[in-house]
Amino acid sequence: MQRSPIPAPSLGVLVPCRNEARVVERKLEDLLAQRWPASRRPHRVVVVDDQSEDATAELARAMTPRFEAR
Repeated sequence: MQRSPIPAPSLGVLVPCRNEARVVERKLEDLLAQRWPASRRPHRVVVVDDQSEDATAELARAMTPRFEAR
């Protein structure tokens, strides 16, 4: 009996943020620069914004197209 191949893992990264407008883009750029393993399913990066009072959420959202292009 032949075994079916094990599917390649899909990774998920949570990025907790609160009032991190100064650094959120750099954090996400660092994640984009990593070598991610090949996978049939997309990897996910989720930014969790804890009611920031600055532009953290907007800056993180603006990075979305760069992650989708990968």
